[in-house]
Amino acid sequence: MFPVTNVFRIDTADSVLNVVDVETTCWDGDLPPGQVSEIIEIGLTIVDLAAARWVGHHRLLVGPSAAPSARSAAS
Repeated sequence: MFPVTNVFRIDTADSVLNVVDVETTCWDGDLPPGQVSEIIEIGLTIVDLAAARWVGHHRLLVGPSAAPSARSAAS
């Protein structure tokens, strides 16, 4: 891992940070021929940088269309 502090600087006085997490379908072992990984969940957390705390979160569930029997990568 590389230190995140060397990547960018943010003025924390009036800033919030949106953190996005994307979950996808997956299979045990290799991806079956003809299948694709699909986004099944999108998470968003809002962080108040000045207060160093999260101030909100949202979650959007999306059902896979190409592989409805696939399981979540988060499981």
